[in-house]
Amino acid sequence: VGITMRGEFILKDIVKEVKLKTSGAKINPDYRFVIRQENLEKDILFDGDYSVGSETGFLNQWMGYGRSKQTRIIEDATDTIIEVEPAPLISHTNKLDRAVESGVRTAQFGLLNDNVHENYWKAYYQNKTNLVIFGSTKIAISFQLGMVPISIMDLIIYKDEDIDITKGGNPSKGSQSYEYSGLYFVTKVGRTITSRNISTTVELNREALGQIQGDKLK
Repeated sequence: VGITMRGEFILKDIVKEVKLKTSGAKINPDYRFVIRQENLEKDILFDGDYSVGSETGFLNQWMGYGRSKQTRIIEDATDTIIEVEPAPLISHTNKLDRAVESGVRTAQFGLLNDNVHENYWKAYYQNKTNLVIFGSTKIAISFQLGMVPISIMDLIIYKDEDIDITKGGNPSKGSQSYEYSGLYFVTKVGRTITSRNISTTVELNREALGQIQGDKLK
């Protein structure tokens, strides 16, 4: 769920959004943050300055490790163990940032009756866990290209490339950092408007840093 500056709510299913825009051989994001423009409609140029924030320590301890919860149906005394194990959805990695020695946390014992759906607690912890892990890795980046209609909950590609001054200021082949590059969701958009310029700052979020090595994004 996102809220625009006009107070409008944007509701999207993250899993469906990712599948819709990454199915097939080519990823089709809403925008791409790059240092050399290839697609005039989707590429946003930035000067290479950005800040990376990680809150995996606190968030992982709180909800990021998933939950195991035992529930009991009051009417027939049936016990069920619900397990929620989070996994990366858009990061180019198979593992979340977590302490090696830590496992799934055990939640408080819960009761169910005919008025509560059997999947209530599973949905509750799954939604809460996903909310937490998607706020654990953030990138803040600014650009000045006039008014670009980028909005919260847009799915974007961020390409962290180095400029090789020995090649005329162009990104050298293989210079992309896979730790930060990849898919992100836009969670904040701020604009500074002056008489001669529009500066936009966006905050991008995903659940983990990417692996050092991987396939180059197209």
